[in-house]
Amino acid sequence: MNNRHNSDADCLARARNLIARAAKGVDQLELVADLAFFRLTALGGMLARLEELATSLDPDTGDSEMLYAAAVCREAEVLLRYLDSVQWNSVLVAANGKDRARSPVLQCDGVASG
Repeated sequence: MNNRHNSDADCLARARNLIARAAKGVDQLELVADLAFFRLTALGGMLARLEELATSLDPDTGDSEMLYAAAVCREAEVLLRYLDSVQWNSVLVAANGKDRARSPVLQCDGVASG
């Protein structure tokens, strides 16, 4: 009976640990997503401004339009590099974008699942 109690306690402790690790991972993903979203929103505003400059009838906007276009491109490349640099290995998404690909997990009772 004591062994069963220890096994249950170990399983509970393992479950708590795994859930805490998952929560930390979700928090990290949320931070990455928030930063990427804010940068993307800013790029959308920059693109709208660039389109305004491109349709302007003012002949003096040519140089500023070119400089602004270069800045927009540079910022978009920074965002893409940031997204490429994020460690996604803990969140492997299947081709359909819904299911997570993961290796089998050893449950508390010693049976593999996954």
